[in-house]
Amino acid sequence: MLHKIYEKTDDKETPYSLVYDHRQTLEIRKIVYTINNNKVLIDGHNRPARIFAARGISAGHFFASAPLGTPLTYSPLSLRRGDHFFDAGPSTAGWGTFMILEQTGKICDGLYATGYHFMPAFLLAAPAPVLFDAGVAAMGPHYLKDLETYLGRADALEYLLLTHSHYDHCGAAPYLKEKIPGLTIGTNAHAAKVLLKPNAVGLIRALNDNFTEIFKDAIGDEEKIPFNPVEVDLVLKDGDELDCGGGWTVRVIETPGHTNDCLSYYIPKIKTLIAGEAVGVIHNGGIQPEFSSSYDDYMTSLERLVALDVEILALAHKHVLTGDDAGRFLRDSIETTVSFKGRIEGYLDRFGGNREKVVETILGEDYDDTILMQQDKKSFLLNLQAQVRVVAEGK
Repeated sequence: MLHKIYEKTDDKETPYSLVYDHRQTLEIRKIVYTINNNKVLIDGHNRPARIFAARGISAGHFFASAPLGTPLTYSPLSLRRGDHFFDAGPSTAGWGTFMILEQTGKICDGLYATGYHFMPAFLLAAPAPVLFDAGVAAMGPHYLKDLETYLGRADALEYLLLTHSHYDHCGAAPYLKEKIPGLTIGTNAHAAKVLLKPNAVGLIRALNDNFTEIFKDAIGDEEKIPFNPVEVDLVLKDGDELDCGGGWTVRVIETPGHTNDCLSYYIPKIKTLIAGEAVGVIHNGGIQPEFSSSYDDYMTSLERLVALDVEILALAHKHVLTGDDAGRFLRDSIETTVSFKGRIEGYLDRFGGNREKVVETILGEDYDDTILMQQDKKSFLLNLQAQVRVVAEGK
Protein backbone atom coordinates (compact mmCIF):
# COMPACT_ATOMS: atom_id res chain seq x y z
CA MET A 1 0.00 0.00 0.00
CA LEU A 2 1.38 3.41 -0.97
CA HIS A 3 1.43 6.04 1.74
CA LYS A 4 2.44 9.71 1.95
CA ILE A 5 4.62 11.01 4.77
CA TYR A 6 3.95 14.15 6.83
CA GLU A 7 4.94 15.64 10.15
CA LYS A 8 2.28 17.50 12.08
CA THR A 9 3.28 20.83 13.57
CA ASP A 10 0.55 23.17 14.84
CA ASP A 11 -1.96 21.35 12.64
CA LYS A 12 0.11 22.13 9.54
CA GLU A 13 1.56 19.50 7.29
CA THR A 14 5.29 20.01 6.84
CA PRO A 15 8.12 17.72 5.79
CA TYR A 16 9.21 15.53 8.67
CA SER A 17 12.78 15.46 9.87
CA LEU A 18 15.13 12.83 11.19
CA VAL A 19 17.34 13.13 14.25
CA TYR A 20 21.02 12.25 13.81
CA ASP A 21 23.70 11.22 16.23
CA HIS A 22 27.48 11.12 15.81
CA ARG A 23 27.42 7.54 14.53
CA GLN A 24 25.09 8.43 11.65
CA THR A 25 22.28 6.32 13.02
CA LEU A 26 18.86 7.79 12.52
CA GLU A 27 15.58 7.61 14.35
CA ILE A 28 12.14 9.03 13.79
CA ARG A 29 10.91 11.10 16.73
CA LYS A 30 7.41 11.93 15.62
CA ILE A 31 5.56 11.77 12.35
CA VAL A 32 2.06 11.79 11.00
CA TYR A 33 1.32 9.83 7.86
CA THR A 34 -1.85 9.34 5.88
CA ILE A 35 -3.56 6.04 5.13
CA ASN A 36 -6.58 6.54 2.89
CA ASN A 37 -6.63 10.21 3.97
CA ASN A 38 -6.72 9.32 7.68
CA LYS A 39 -3.84 10.84 9.65
CA VAL A 40 -2.16 8.51 12.14
CA LEU A 41 0.18 9.85 14.81
CA ILE A 42 3.30 7.80 15.42
CA ASP A 43 5.17 9.04 18.44
CA GLY A 44 6.29 5.98 20.37
CA HIS A 45 3.28 6.13 22.68
CA ASN A 46 0.66 5.33 20.10
CA ARG A 47 1.75 3.09 17.24
CA PRO A 48 5.52 2.54 17.11
CA ALA A 49 7.19 2.55 13.73
CA ARG A 50 10.53 2.75 12.06
CA ILE A 51 10.61 3.60 8.40
CA PHE A 52 13.17 2.73 5.74
CA ALA A 53 12.75 5.12 2.86
CA ALA A 54 14.45 7.13 0.18
CA ARG A 55 13.70 9.92 -2.21
CA GLY A 56 12.51 9.09 -5.67
CA ILE A 57 11.29 5.59 -4.87
CA SER A 58 9.19 3.59 -7.27
CA ALA A 59 6.89 0.59 -7.32
CA GLY A 60 8.60 -2.60 -6.28
CA HIS A 61 10.72 -1.05 -3.55
CA PHE A 62 10.29 -2.55 -0.10
CA PHE A 63 10.07 -0.52 3.07
CA ALA A 64 9.62 -1.82 6.57
CA SER A 65 8.46 -0.70 9.97
CA ALA A 66 9.85 -1.65 13.38
CA PRO A 67 9.89 -0.20 16.92
CA LEU A 68 10.37 3.54 17.21
CA GLY A 69 13.60 4.63 18.82
CA THR A 70 15.64 1.77 17.40
CA PRO A 71 18.64 3.34 15.62
CA LEU A 72 18.33 3.06 11.86
CA THR A 73 21.38 1.44 10.33
CA TYR A 74 19.81 1.07 6.91
CA SER A 75 19.56 4.44 5.26
CA PRO A 76 16.33 6.31 5.01
CA LEU A 77 16.68 10.03 4.50
CA SER A 78 15.29 13.34 3.42
CA LEU A 79 11.71 12.38 2.72
CA ARG A 80 9.78 15.47 1.80
CA ARG A 81 6.08 16.21 1.90
CA GLY A 82 4.39 14.18 -0.80
CA ASP A 83 7.11 11.54 -0.96
CA HIS A 84 5.86 7.98 -0.67
CA PHE A 85 6.74 4.72 0.99
CA PHE A 86 5.37 1.20 1.02
CA ASP A 87 3.99 -0.18 4.25
CA ALA A 88 5.44 -3.56 5.24
CA GLY A 89 2.10 -5.29 5.22
CA PRO A 90 0.84 -8.25 3.20
CA SER A 91 -0.08 -6.01 0.30
CA THR A 92 3.45 -4.69 -0.13
CA ALA A 93 4.79 -5.14 -3.64
CA GLY A 94 8.28 -6.05 -2.48
CA TRP A 95 10.21 -8.82 -0.76
CA GLY A 96 8.18 -9.78 2.27
CA THR A 97 10.41 -12.27 4.06
CA PHE A 98 13.96 -11.03 4.12
CA MET A 99 16.09 -10.84 7.23
CA ILE A 100 17.90 -7.61 7.98
CA LEU A 101 20.97 -8.72 9.88
CA GLU A 102 21.10 -6.39 12.86
CA GLN A 103 23.24 -9.04 14.49
CA THR A 104 24.89 -12.23 13.35
CA GLY A 105 23.90 -15.78 14.30
CA LYS A 106 21.99 -18.82 13.08
CA ILE A 107 20.19 -18.58 9.75
CA CYS A 108 19.06 -22.20 9.54
CA ASP A 109 20.36 -25.58 10.67
CA GLY A 110 23.98 -25.74 9.57
CA LEU A 111 24.28 -22.13 8.34
CA TYR A 112 25.38 -19.10 10.36
CA ALA A 113 26.27 -15.46 9.76
CA THR A 114 29.48 -14.55 11.59
CA GLY A 115 31.43 -11.40 12.31
CA TYR A 116 29.90 -7.99 11.63
CA HIS A 117 26.32 -7.87 10.37
CA PHE A 118 27.07 -5.43 7.55
CA MET A 119 29.61 -7.76 5.94
CA PRO A 120 28.95 -11.21 7.39
CA ALA A 121 31.07 -14.22 6.63
CA PHE A 122 28.72 -17.19 6.24
CA LEU A 123 29.65 -20.40 8.03
CA LEU A 124 28.57 -23.84 6.88
CA ALA A 125 28.88 -26.04 9.96
CA ALA A 126 29.36 -29.32 8.06
CA PRO A 127 31.75 -32.11 9.17
CA ALA A 128 34.32 -30.24 7.07
CA PRO A 129 33.30 -26.66 7.95
CA VAL A 130 33.43 -23.87 5.37
CA LEU A 131 33.59 -20.10 5.85
CA PHE A 132 32.48 -18.02 2.87
CA ASP A 133 34.34 -14.70 2.55
CA ALA A 134 36.46 -12.91 5.09
CA GLY A 135 35.29 -9.30 5.39
CA VAL A 136 37.87 -6.68 6.32
CA ALA A 137 41.11 -7.43 8.15
CA ALA A 138 39.89 -6.04 11.48
CA MET A 139 37.13 -8.65 11.53
CA GLY A 140 39.61 -11.51 11.93
CA PRO A 141 39.36 -11.76 15.75
CA HIS A 142 35.55 -11.60 15.54
CA TYR A 143 35.49 -14.51 13.09
CA LEU A 144 37.72 -16.56 15.38
CA LYS A 145 35.40 -15.93 18.31
CA ASP A 146 32.32 -16.96 16.32
CA LEU A 147 34.08 -20.05 14.98
CA GLU A 148 34.76 -21.11 18.56
CA THR A 149 31.11 -20.54 19.43
CA TYR A 150 29.64 -22.51 16.53
CA LEU A 151 32.33 -25.15 15.94
CA GLY A 152 33.71 -25.62 19.45
CA ARG A 153 37.16 -24.45 18.38
CA ALA A 154 38.33 -22.08 15.67
CA ASP A 155 40.87 -24.46 14.16
CA ALA A 156 38.05 -26.87 13.27
CA LEU A 157 37.48 -24.66 10.22
CA GLU A 158 38.76 -26.48 7.13
CA TYR A 159 37.91 -24.19 4.22
CA LEU A 160 37.75 -20.47 3.53
CA LEU A 161 36.11 -19.89 0.14
CA LEU A 162 36.25 -16.36 -1.28
CA THR A 163 33.63 -14.95 -3.65
CA HIS A 164 36.08 -12.38 -5.07
CA SER A 165 39.17 -10.34 -4.28
CA HIS A 166 37.64 -7.05 -3.14
CA TYR A 167 39.02 -5.72 0.13
CA ASP A 168 35.81 -6.27 2.13
CA HIS A 169 35.56 -9.93 1.12
CA CYS A 170 39.17 -11.12 1.48
CA GLY A 171 40.47 -8.76 4.17
CA ALA A 172 40.81 -11.21 7.07
CA ALA A 173 42.05 -14.12 4.92
CA PRO A 174 45.76 -13.64 5.80
CA TYR A 175 44.92 -13.30 9.50
CA LEU A 176 42.79 -16.46 9.50
CA LYS A 177 45.48 -18.38 7.63
CA GLU A 178 48.03 -17.31 10.24
CA LYS A 179 45.80 -18.32 13.16
CA ILE A 180 44.58 -21.57 11.54
CA PRO A 181 47.64 -22.96 9.72
CA GLY A 182 45.75 -25.96 8.33
CA LEU A 183 43.11 -23.75 6.69
CA THR A 184 42.55 -24.28 2.96
CA ILE A 185 41.82 -21.03 1.12
CA GLY A 186 39.92 -21.45 -2.13
CA THR A 187 39.03 -19.08 -4.96
CA ASN A 188 39.59 -18.91 -8.71
CA ALA A 189 42.89 -18.48 -10.56
CA HIS A 190 42.41 -14.78 -11.27
CA ALA A 191 41.76 -13.91 -7.63
CA ALA A 192 44.70 -16.08 -6.56
CA LYS A 193 47.00 -13.86 -8.64
CA VAL A 194 45.40 -10.64 -7.36
CA LEU A 195 45.99 -11.63 -3.73
CA LEU A 196 49.75 -11.79 -4.39
CA LYS A 197 50.16 -8.83 -6.75
CA PRO A 198 51.99 -5.96 -4.95
CA ASN A 199 49.87 -3.13 -6.38
CA ALA A 200 46.60 -4.97 -5.65
CA VAL A 201 47.74 -5.91 -2.16
CA GLY A 202 48.62 -2.26 -1.50
CA LEU A 203 45.16 -1.09 -2.59
CA ILE A 204 43.40 -3.80 -0.57
CA ARG A 205 45.46 -2.83 2.48
CA ALA A 206 44.67 0.88 2.06
CA LEU A 207 40.93 0.27 1.65
CA ASN A 208 40.92 -2.04 4.69
CA ASP A 209 42.69 0.59 6.77
CA ASN A 210 40.32 3.30 5.56
CA PHE A 211 37.21 1.26 6.37
CA THR A 212 38.55 0.29 9.79
CA GLU A 213 39.30 3.90 10.67
CA ILE A 214 35.80 5.04 9.68
CA PHE A 215 33.95 2.20 11.42
CA LYS A 216 36.31 1.41 14.30
CA ASP A 217 33.58 2.15 16.86
CA ALA A 218 31.53 -0.70 15.40
CA ILE A 219 34.17 -3.30 14.53
CA GLY A 220 37.12 -2.31 16.72
CA ASP A 221 40.75 -1.89 15.70
CA GLU A 222 42.66 -2.93 18.80
CA GLU A 223 45.03 -5.31 17.02
CA LYS A 224 45.77 -3.04 14.03
CA ILE A 225 45.67 -6.00 11.65
CA PRO A 226 47.28 -5.32 8.25
CA PHE A 227 46.38 -7.00 4.98
CA ASN A 228 49.31 -9.00 3.62
CA PRO A 229 49.75 -11.15 0.50
CA VAL A 230 48.14 -14.56 0.93
CA GLU A 231 48.57 -17.82 -0.98
CA VAL A 232 45.51 -19.61 -2.33
CA ASP A 233 45.62 -23.34 -1.68
CA LEU A 234 42.70 -24.49 -3.78
CA VAL A 235 42.11 -23.02 -7.25
CA LEU A 236 38.43 -23.37 -8.08
CA LYS A 237 36.64 -23.35 -11.41
CA ASP A 238 33.08 -23.49 -12.66
CA GLY A 239 31.39 -26.82 -11.92
CA ASP A 240 33.72 -27.89 -9.11
CA GLU A 241 31.96 -29.51 -6.15
CA LEU A 242 33.36 -29.69 -2.65
CA ASP A 243 32.27 -32.64 -0.50
CA CYS A 244 32.03 -31.46 3.10
CA GLY A 245 30.72 -34.74 4.55
CA GLY A 246 27.36 -35.61 6.05
CA GLY A 247 25.54 -35.00 2.78
CA TRP A 248 26.82 -31.41 2.55
CA THR A 249 28.27 -30.28 -0.75
CA VAL A 250 29.23 -26.89 -2.14
CA ARG A 251 28.94 -26.24 -5.88
CA VAL A 252 31.16 -23.63 -7.50
CA ILE A 253 29.64 -21.27 -10.10
CA GLU A 254 31.71 -18.72 -12.00
CA THR A 255 29.73 -15.46 -11.99
CA PRO A 256 31.90 -12.66 -13.40
CA GLY A 257 30.58 -9.16 -13.87
CA HIS A 258 31.00 -7.52 -10.49
CA THR A 259 34.65 -8.43 -10.86
CA ASN A 260 36.43 -10.73 -13.30
CA ASP A 261 37.10 -13.20 -10.50
CA CYS A 262 33.62 -13.56 -8.94
CA LEU A 263 32.52 -16.97 -7.75
CA SER A 264 29.15 -17.93 -6.29
CA TYR A 265 28.54 -20.98 -4.11
CA TYR A 266 25.43 -23.13 -4.05
CA ILE A 267 24.64 -25.53 -1.20
CA PRO A 268 22.09 -28.04 -2.56
CA LYS A 269 21.15 -29.58 0.81
CA ILE A 270 19.59 -26.33 2.01
CA LYS A 271 19.11 -24.72 -1.44
CA THR A 272 21.28 -21.80 -0.40
CA LEU A 273 23.09 -19.40 -2.72
CA ILE A 274 26.03 -17.37 -1.48
CA ALA A 275 26.70 -14.96 -4.31
CA GLY A 276 28.87 -12.17 -2.95
CA GLU A 277 27.86 -9.13 -4.97
CA ALA A 278 27.17 -11.03 -8.18
CA VAL A 279 23.44 -10.36 -7.71
CA GLY A 280 23.65 -6.81 -6.33
CA VAL A 281 22.86 -5.53 -2.85
CA ILE A 282 19.87 -3.90 -1.18
CA HIS A 283 20.16 -0.15 -0.75
CA ASN A 284 17.34 2.10 0.43
CA GLY A 285 14.80 -0.64 -0.13
CA GLY A 286 15.76 -1.28 -3.75
CA ILE A 287 18.42 -3.27 -5.56
CA GLN A 288 21.77 -1.65 -6.26
CA PRO A 289 23.43 -3.36 -9.26
CA GLU A 290 27.14 -4.13 -8.98
CA PHE A 291 28.52 -4.64 -12.52
CA SER A 292 31.99 -3.18 -11.97
CA SER A 293 33.92 -5.19 -14.58
CA SER A 294 31.37 -6.11 -17.28
CA TYR A 295 27.68 -5.45 -17.73
CA ASP A 296 27.33 -8.28 -20.25
CA ASP A 297 29.06 -10.81 -17.97
CA TYR A 298 27.03 -9.60 -15.00
CA MET A 299 23.76 -10.17 -16.85
CA THR A 300 24.86 -13.61 -18.04
CA SER A 301 25.76 -14.53 -14.45
CA LEU A 302 22.39 -13.32 -13.17
CA GLU A 303 20.58 -15.42 -15.76
CA ARG A 304 22.51 -18.50 -14.64
CA LEU A 305 21.68 -17.88 -10.99
CA VAL A 306 17.98 -17.25 -11.66
CA ALA A 307 17.77 -20.81 -13.00
CA LEU A 308 18.81 -22.30 -9.63
CA ASP A 309 16.34 -23.59 -7.04
CA VAL A 310 17.12 -21.08 -4.27
CA GLU A 311 15.32 -20.96 -0.93
CA ILE A 312 17.95 -18.94 0.95
CA LEU A 313 19.83 -16.12 -0.75
CA ALA A 314 22.68 -14.80 1.39
CA LEU A 315 23.66 -11.36 0.12
CA ALA A 316 27.07 -9.86 0.68
CA HIS A 317 25.92 -7.06 2.95
CA LYS A 318 23.35 -7.31 5.70
CA HIS A 319 20.48 -9.17 4.03
CA VAL A 320 19.32 -12.76 3.71
CA LEU A 321 16.24 -13.51 1.61
CA THR A 322 14.17 -16.65 2.06
CA GLY A 323 11.42 -18.61 0.32
CA ASP A 324 9.85 -17.18 -2.82
CA ASP A 325 11.49 -13.84 -2.12
CA ALA A 326 14.94 -15.26 -2.89
CA GLY A 327 13.96 -16.10 -6.46
CA ARG A 328 11.98 -12.90 -6.81
CA PHE A 329 15.02 -10.85 -5.81
CA LEU A 330 17.14 -12.55 -8.47
CA ARG A 331 14.55 -11.83 -11.14
CA ASP A 332 14.11 -8.24 -9.97
CA SER A 333 17.87 -7.80 -10.03
CA ILE A 334 17.91 -8.41 -13.77
CA GLU A 335 15.25 -5.74 -14.35
CA THR A 336 16.96 -3.25 -12.05
CA THR A 337 20.34 -3.80 -13.69
CA VAL A 338 18.90 -3.07 -17.13
CA SER A 339 17.29 0.07 -15.71
CA PHE A 340 20.50 1.28 -14.06
CA LYS A 341 22.45 0.80 -17.27
CA GLY A 342 19.80 2.89 -19.05
CA ARG A 343 20.14 5.58 -16.40
CA ILE A 344 23.91 5.77 -16.95
CA GLU A 345 23.41 5.85 -20.72
CA GLY A 346 20.91 8.68 -20.32
CA TYR A 347 23.36 10.77 -18.31
CA LEU A 348 26.20 10.01 -20.74
CA ASP A 349 23.98 11.30 -23.51
CA ARG A 350 22.92 14.36 -21.52
CA PHE A 351 26.49 15.28 -20.58
CA GLY A 352 28.04 14.57 -23.97
CA GLY A 353 29.92 11.50 -22.81
CA ASN A 354 31.53 13.26 -19.82
CA ARG A 355 32.04 10.33 -17.43
CA GLU A 356 33.14 12.51 -14.52
CA LYS A 357 29.91 14.50 -14.70
CA VAL A 358 27.87 11.29 -14.81
CA VAL A 359 29.70 9.93 -11.76
CA GLU A 360 29.25 13.22 -9.91
CA THR A 361 25.50 13.24 -10.62
CA ILE A 362 24.82 9.64 -9.59
CA LEU A 363 27.08 9.96 -6.55
CA GLY A 364 24.98 12.90 -5.40
CA GLU A 365 21.70 11.08 -5.97
CA ASP A 366 22.64 7.65 -4.64
CA TYR A 367 25.13 8.45 -1.90
CA ASP A 368 25.30 12.09 -0.81
CA ASP A 369 21.54 12.71 -0.84
CA THR A 370 20.61 9.45 0.82
CA ILE A 371 23.52 8.91 3.22
CA LEU A 372 24.35 5.39 2.12
CA MET A 373 25.08 3.68 5.39
CA GLN A 374 28.13 1.62 6.25
CA GLN A 375 29.98 1.85 2.97
CA ASP A 376 32.69 4.44 2.88
CA LYS A 377 32.53 7.00 0.11
CA LYS A 378 35.85 6.02 -1.44
CA SER A 379 34.73 2.45 -2.06
CA PHE A 380 31.34 3.52 -3.36
CA LEU A 381 33.01 5.98 -5.73
CA LEU A 382 35.45 3.39 -7.09
CA ASN A 383 32.58 1.00 -7.89
CA LEU A 384 30.51 3.74 -9.50
CA GLN A 385 33.40 4.95 -11.65
CA ALA A 386 33.92 1.39 -12.84
CA GLN A 387 30.23 0.99 -13.71
CA VAL A 388 30.14 4.21 -15.73
CA ARG A 389 33.32 3.14 -17.54
CA VAL A 390 31.80 -0.29 -18.32
CA VAL A 391 28.68 1.27 -19.85
CA ALA A 392 30.59 3.98 -21.71
CA GLU A 393 32.91 1.39 -23.27
CA GLY A 394 30.12 -1.07 -24.04
CA LYS A 395 31.59 -3.93 -22.02
